[in-house]
Amino acid sequence: MNRRSARLSMLCLLLAACGGPVDPSDAGAACAGEADGAACATAGGAAGICLSEACVESRCGDGYIDEAAGEECEDGNEVAFDGCDPDGCTFSCDGDTDCDDLDPCNGAGICNSMHVCVGTAALQPGDVCSSEDVPEGICRAGDMLVCVPAGVCGNGVHEEPEVCDDGNADDTDGCTAACAYTCVDDAGCGDDGDACNGIERCDQVEHVCRTDTPPMPSWYVDCDGDGFALDTTGAVESCTRPTTPPSQCTGGGQWVALRPENHATEDCNDDDAEMRPGQTRFFSTPADGSYDYNCNEMLELDRPTGGVSRTAECRISCSLCLCSGPSGWTSSPPACGASAEYSYCDQRIGTGCQRFFETETQSCR
Repeated sequence: MNRRSARLSMLCLLLAACGGPVDPSDAGAACAGEADGAACATAGGAAGICLSEACVESRCGDGYIDEAAGEECEDGNEVAFDGCDPDGCTFSCDGDTDCDDLDPCNGAGICNSMHVCVGTAALQPGDVCSSEDVPEGICRAGDMLVCVPAGVCGNGVHEEPEVCDDGNADDTDGCTAACAYTCVDDAGCGDDGDACNGIERCDQVEHVCRTDTPPMPSWYVDCDGDGFALDTTGAVESCTRPTTPPSQCTGGGQWVALRPENHATEDCNDDDAEMRPGQTRFFSTPADGSYDYNCNEMLELDRPTGGVSRTAECRISCSLCLCSGPSGWTSSPPACGASAEYSYCDQRIGTGCQRFFETETQSCR
C-alpha cells in the first residue's frame, strides 16, 4: 500500500470511529489499487476489506479467505462436509479424530488431504460388533449404524425368539415394549361388536389395531310386528332402535333392523302378522285375497295327494303297531279353501283299523 492510500484508509477509519460521514466514493477510493484483503472502511463506516478494489464487509462465501476472521477456506458453495463447511468457512476436518464417531459399526473415519472425512468399510445391519461401552453388540440400522447390546428386547434389532423389536415403548405401533405384536387378531383390538362405534380390526400386515367406521344402521317399518318390513320406504338411520313407532302404521307398529331384500327377508303383507317369510303353517282362508302366507310367491297345498281309492286297504303295521294305509282326497285335490272328501285310515275303539271318509277343506300357504 502506498502512503497516499494508507493516509486515505486511516482517514476513513477515523471518520467512521468518530461518527463522521463517509462518502461511498471515498470508501471505493480507499481500495483503489489495493490488494484483496486490505483493511478499509465501508460506506456505512464499518470495518471491511478490499475485494476487487471495493470496500466490503468480510463474510464467509465472498471468495476471499479472511484468516483474520478465522476463515480457513472458501469454496463458494453452501454444501457441508465437502471439505469446506459454510458455517464459518472452516475445514470439515483437520485430522482423523474429527471423522471418527467411535462406533465400530460405521468403520474408522479418516480425514484426507482435501479435509474431507472418508471411512473404511462399515459393518452391515445385524453384524456382530464390539466397543469399550458395548463388549457384546449387534449393529442396528438407522440414519447411521449403531452398535447396541445384543440379545436385549428394546435394542431395535429383531433377534430370535422375538417376533419384533422396534426399539420403543409404544405398545400401539405394531410392536410392544415386550417385543410382541400389538395384535394378532381382531379380539386383541377390543372389538365390542357395536357397529356404531366402529369395527376394531387387526391389520395382519402391520399388526396394528385399526377402526373402520361403518355406515349408521338403518331401521325399517314393520307395521304388523312380525319382524319383517314390506320395503325400505320410510327407513331411518340411527345407532339405536327408534323409540317412537313408525308414523305410517295405524296400529302402532315397530322398527326392525332386517333389510327387506328377498323372499327370505321381505314381508308380503304388512297388515297381517301371519303372512311373513318362513311361515310353516297352512291356512284355509286367504289374507287379502292371497294364500301366499310364507311370501315365497309359490302356492303350496297342505294335502296335495288325490285319487285315493275308497277301497284301499287299512291294516296294522307290525313295526309300529299303528293303523296305516293310503291317505288323501278320493278325487283330485281341491283348490285352496275348497272342500272335498278326504279318506284316511285310523284305529278306533270298537271298530279296529279301518278307513274313514270326511269332508275337509284344503289349506294352503
